Amino acid sequence: MSNHWSVHCVDCNDDHGNPRNHAEDGMVALIAHREVWELVGERAPDVSELSYDGRVLSGYRVIPFWFLKHRGHVLAPQSEYGYLLDDCTKQFTCGECNTVHTCRRKKDHTGGHSRIRGYTPGPRL
Repeated sequence: MSNHWSVHCVDCNDDHGNPRNHAEDGMVALIAHREVWELVGERAPDVSELSYDGRVLSGYRVIPFWFLKHRGHVLAPQSEYGYLLDDCTKQFTCGECNTVHTCRRKKDHTGGHSRIRGYTPGPRL
């Protein structure tokens, strides 16, 4: 099954664009080099894009200014379906509305599943 991935800013809900099929490892590599992209965006603002050729991703169009704009933000690989690489993604049935959802909490979380990222269920009142 096709699954395109891109770099996503979790803080701003902004996407780098240029998604690639089955390229989650390539997005991890791009994020690992984010300081390089930020530096290029800062020191050479006239460079609108670069071509990245790495071990797990080749010919990828990097936009340095995008990385500079998101300096210090949480970046993560995101699938075309909106899931982050570290999301649980297990299907569960909501006890309240009886609807099937996909869990957006982090992999290996404790407690119940939730369709809301970062949600930690508290005690029921």
